[in-house]
Amino acid sequence: MVTAAGEAGAQLASALRLAGNHQILSFLDDAPSLWRRTINGIPIQPPQGLSEIQEQLDQVLLAIPSLPRSERRRIVSALQRQAIPVLQIPSVDDLTSGRARIRVSKLPPHPHGAWGDLLPTRLSGRGRGGCGG
Repeated sequence: MVTAAGEAGAQLASALRLAGNHQILSFLDDAPSLWRRTINGIPIQPPQGLSEIQEQLDQVLLAIPSLPRSERRRIVSALQRQAIPVLQIPSVDDLTSGRARIRVSKLPPHPHGAWGDLLPTRLSGRGRGGCGG
């Protein structure tokens, strides 16, 4: 489930749908004008709707980057009291500006450098043309 049906929540839902490894059950948003609407077929419910789907959840993704820190703590605390794991998602702007970071697990060194086989041969320099050629 993703909290907030704003831009960050919609972007996150699109990325998760594309990745195909998570199922989003619902958006929760406190804006009554959004309730009973959908984003890509995913229903938007009031926060009270959490109790209806709580048993089906393995985590809540909190995608409200503009939320004041005190309100964020209140929401996280309330979810944790219900034993629901919460993952707080920073905005793309916070990530690109350096205000937020994504921690990446350390992987063993790859024989072709840090990017290894993630880059196409042409970009990695292992092909005929190398970078830019």
